[in-house]
Amino acid sequence: MKQLAVRVVGMPILNIETGRICGHINALFIDVRNNKVALFRINPRFKSKFTYLIARDAREINDHYVVVNSENDLSEPDELIKYKPVIEIPIQLIKAKVKTQSGRYLGRCRDFCFDGVSFDVVQIYITGPFWQKIITSNHIIDGRDIISINQKQIIVKDSLVKSAQKAKSALSAHTS
Repeated sequence: MKQLAVRVVGMPILNIETGRICGHINALFIDVRNNKVALFRINPRFKSKFTYLIARDAREINDHYVVVNSENDLSEPDELIKYKPVIEIPIQLIKAKVKTQSGRYLGRCRDFCFDGVSFDVVQIYITGPFWQKIITSNHIIDGRDIISINQKQIIVKDSLVKSAQKAKSALSAHTS
């Protein structure tokens, strides 16, 4: 099931073992090596430090909760050696610039959608520059068209712009 990032942030973590809330999701961390949601940063309920939930350890993500088997699924940052690069250089997709391979600016990411089972980023939703907002609506880019993600920007295939221009040309020729 697809999940929107902005809906998941703030969502409570339900411990199925006790039936209690053990924290709330504060942020999603992306692993740029595979364009997947790798970690959820948790505001713990009774602790002062953030803890983390490895995304694949989530039992279920539904409309109301992220369900875990037990509170033992939440980890301290120093326990997550494999995820150290993901924690130290957090990648935030929302508000990141979106550009093509050739450097053409398309807009900023306003949200993204990920698969709740594989945790792959499956779509990004971008809003164009102000002048473009008047002409067109928001754009959706398929996750397979993402070439790379870094701290500053998301790079997508040039072919997206070319196919959009072809479609626009075909539409204007059809209506003329």
